[in-house]
Amino acid sequence: MVAARAMLLVFGTALPGTAPLAGDRPSLQLQIDPTLCVLDQGQNHCPVPLRVSWQSPPLDDALCLYRIGTRRPLHCQYEAGGVALELSEPLAETSRFELRALASQQVLASVEVTVARPLAELRPRRRHGWGMF
Repeated sequence: MVAARAMLLVFGTALPGTAPLAGDRPSLQLQIDPTLCVLDQGQNHCPVPLRVSWQSPPLDDALCLYRIGTRRPLHCQYEAGGVALELSEPLAETSRFELRALASQQVLASVEVTVARPLAELRPRRRHGWGMF
């Protein structure tokens, strides 16, 4: 019984959901809300602003938020801590957002925001006489 407890204490820190090991770097969690925007008929882009947040450990490099397809960052963080911001990016189509290290451009986290259109805009309704049967 004592040996089992000792093994749990030694190996318990490597299990998922526990604190990171001494050599591990804490991971970043990029959160964007909403991740789904449904357009009403006649709307060209998502009218809801995106709420973006992340927590970062001590930084070796600045972190920047990018929208895939654009070269200019939407926001950069130069110090450790949390970021919470609201973006008024007009989204007309599904887009991926990435959190990257500024100097190396290494992707540290990414989230996709889906933009859905009404079915009537995607496919015209068929009007066949035999459709009422």
